[in-house]
Amino acid sequence: SPIPNPQSPLFKYAYLNSKLLEIKNKKMENQNKYTFKNITETIVYIILCHCLGDYFFQTEYLALNKGSNNYLLFVHCVTYCTPFIIKFGVSWKIFFIFIIHFFTDLSKAKYDLISLTTDQIIHYIAALVFLCKDGNNNGNVNINGDKVNKNEVID
Repeated sequence: SPIPNPQSPLFKYAYLNSKLLEIKNKKMENQNKYTFKNITETIVYIILCHCLGDYFFQTEYLALNKGSNNYLLFVHCVTYCTPFIIKFGVSWKIFFIFIIHFFTDLSKAKYDLISLTTDQIIHYIAALVFLCKDGNNNGNVNINGDKVNKNEVID
């Protein structure tokens, strides 16, 4: 087989695409790594989302009546999850937080089984799932959840 001519446009295009692919893969690897800065930033957003959802967006009416009305508890859980959805997007993690929040607030507001402190600790522990990586990552999904083909050519 003939040796490719390094001066040919096709060779230059292929070489440039391979270098761009390397840069893209390295950038994605860096995005997917948990660094102290990324974890700290995520924790700050978790606290902000929790405070907005559990205090700012919860009206006095919801707070007083969610224990006696499951629909109002459902509405509170939806409004609680809204800041998380806005910041982190929709995923299994939001569903997990919604379910945990629903049953935690049900235990607190309706059955008075747990204290406010325990209620808040459970909410924060549940919200920390955002520090978890998706189990199906395997280097084939970037931080935005987009499927990535490592052999694709960058235009």
